[in-house]
Amino acid sequence: KNNIPYMLDVKDKWPEIFLEPFSKNIKAFMRIILEPYYFCSRYIFKNASQITSITDEYIYWIREFYKEKKIHKKYFISPLIRKPLILDIIQSKTAKNFWDKHNINISKTKYFCFIGSYSKSFDFDFIYKSAVYVQKKHPKIKFIICGSGDQYEKVRNKFPPEHWVIVLNKIPIGFISMENYIEKVKTSWGYYIGEKKYWHIGGLISAYFYNYIFFKRDKHLKKITGHYFSDHLKIRKLHQFYGCIETEVLSNHVEKDGVMHDIILMEMRKDVWLSKQDKFKSYIADFEE
Repeated sequence: KNNIPYMLDVKDKWPEIFLEPFSKNIKAFMRIILEPYYFCSRYIFKNASQITSITDEYIYWIREFYKEKKIHKKYFISPLIRKPLILDIIQSKTAKNFWDKHNINISKTKYFCFIGSYSKSFDFDFIYKSAVYVQKKHPKIKFIICGSGDQYEKVRNKFPPEHWVIVLNKIPIGFISMENYIEKVKTSWGYYIGEKKYWHIGGLISAYFYNYIFFKRDKHLKKITGHYFSDHLKIRKLHQFYGCIETEVLSNHVEKDGVMHDIILMEMRKDVWLSKQDKFKSYIADFEE
């Protein structure tokens, strides 16, 4: 009554959200009972100076609910962030141990995290496009998406896994890690086999991984890169056997047991791997996505 302008930010489909648990037949009855709430909602929509929402789906719902076609999409970034957390030594150590268990080194890489519900109030298409853009400009920045909800399958397809546990006869024997993935361009990778009795399996991992990445995960990917110690002669011969090309030697790059070691950078190009398919096309494994 005081004609005070206000902005309405829509974060859920109120009051329609109350009808979701009911069957189709009961919804019609409950809709009549909830009519006062619908009346209030339409009144609020009608008198709002500005209506905002964070996803296209909610904009479309507002148009349908309010029957107003003049609601336009406008994108903006609101600088709303929580105050920095000040952690004591114990809290910092606990946090680092948690991420270490998930093979995430927070001391060397900057991470952006989303931890919450995969509800339709979030536009994960926009989040994905933003992540791809940022990683092309700044490859050392990574994104972590954690949660569950209605869009779980969509998020899982948009942000496929980059780490896998190697399982042999239902026994975990090692893991594969993929990093710096740039869609249709390149990625880097590495693997680790734990117990010595399973080391002979390591020689086969590359073939399984290359077939998965080049022919299933990203059929347009151009190359896969990696590295190894220059004095690991058996490892060098193994990768050369598959067709990997050594591209650069980093002299005295890593210290191990008090000794500096050279690191060799290598890459597997898709055209090279295609030429090897007569030998390795049958090496297919189930990479969980």
